[in-house]
Amino acid sequence: MGLKDALAVFDRRGVAVTIRSPHADITTGRRPKDAFPDVVTLHALVSPPSQPSRTGTDIALAGVKDQDVDAAKRFFLRYSGERLLESTEYGDVLARTDSATAARIYVKGLFVAEEPNFLFSYNITRLSAALRRALNRERSNVGRGAYSDRVKAILTACRSTGVAAPLAEDLNGYTAGRLHDELGWRDVALHACRVLQTNEKVLFVTAWQMAGDTAQLRYARDDGYRVVVVPEDIARTLGRLTDLNGRPLVDLDRYRNEWNESFSFTFVDADAMTPAEQTAFRRTQEIGALAGINLTRRKITAGRSDRLVRPQPDPRVHQARQAAAQVPRPHLEHPGHRDYQCPDRSHQYPPARADQASLRLPHPRSAHRHGRPSL
Repeated sequence: MGLKDALAVFDRRGVAVTIRSPHADITTGRRPKDAFPDVVTLHALVSPPSQPSRTGTDIALAGVKDQDVDAAKRFFLRYSGERLLESTEYGDVLARTDSATAARIYVKGLFVAEEPNFLFSYNITRLSAALRRALNRERSNVGRGAYSDRVKAILTACRSTGVAAPLAEDLNGYTAGRLHDELGWRDVALHACRVLQTNEKVLFVTAWQMAGDTAQLRYARDDGYRVVVVPEDIARTLGRLTDLNGRPLVDLDRYRNEWNESFSFTFVDADAMTPAEQTAFRRTQEIGALAGINLTRRKITAGRSDRLVRPQPDPRVHQARQAAAQVPRPHLEHPGHRDYQCPDRSHQYPPARADQASLRLPHPRSAHRHGRPSL
């Protein structure tokens, strides 16, 4: 709304406006239009300045109630109380003052729309062509289609954890159906994960992996990782992305591989061992015998590892069960001969019928190919 439109609204509402500046005092009044005495229009009444030495311009409104002023302030970002989280070239991300109220969309500080299921409020400072057209039609109820691309641009331009962390945490509500609308935009969700890993040590897992509570998750927490749950479709893409510093995003598969590769061994001489290590080393033959390994003809070398747990197997590789058939070692006298002994599982497959002596006789084949009797 321009200044002339605002003055006309005030006049219709019975509000007197007085503008005082170092150059003039201006009020409004109804006067006949020049050359059209029967047409009365609103005019600006200009008089010499009452305070020529004043600095700036003073605008006084007479006849306005306090509640009207409070209602008008709600249309301006300056009086909203919403806190700035991050500013980008496209606009600002704002923290909502109250989660129970709807998020608000501002265009250059002026309120244009509400979003009940948005995580943040936004102030758009760089307008798109679609948004300009929408503002020309309607300023108080602009549709989401006019500003959604600018909200996406604002979020994908953010680099701080103040924005990325709430977005990533909000991904946890995906399985419960409590996801805010910004996370429905795939590029926004992926960008939030990239920013989060850039600023924090995080591990991305799915809800199923989190429910499994495997040893890998416990090791990751011990290593200082913060576990973040993401939807399945997002998790499938993270393995191909990097954070803003160029490092690959860490999901459970990548963490397991890095964990296994982190094992390093340092070989030491027997003389350099501690007393406790020498005691364990002297029992090498006993330990090998318990495992069924003859170590009498082998050279044994001792080493130290920086990790005290064994590497983690790939969960996609199925481990052999104890009940599986064991392949024995070759016979010493007949190297090509192997005796296989499989476990008896007949008790697992009971007969289909109690009367085992009965015979199954085939039915005679019908002359008709569909089994129906021929006429």
